[in-house]
Amino acid sequence: MIASILNRAGINQNPTHTEFMKVLITGADGMLGSNLTRLLLRRGHSVSAMIHPASCSSTLNGLPLSVFH
Repeated sequence: MIASILNRAGINQNPTHTEFMKVLITGADGMLGSNLTRLLLRRGHSVSAMIHPASCSSTLNGLPLSVFH
């Protein structure tokens, strides 16, 4: 499923050259959003996460990203 999302967004899964993007993920503390966030971070992209202010999820703890409420 994540591969399908990346393809629709135009993100090459096997880049032949280095392309880094700034990405904003909404719902980044959910199941799909947190997996997508980790995948993009592993690929070297700069990720910002938008989460609900009342969220008590710890899925993003310790990750190098900017969090917005």
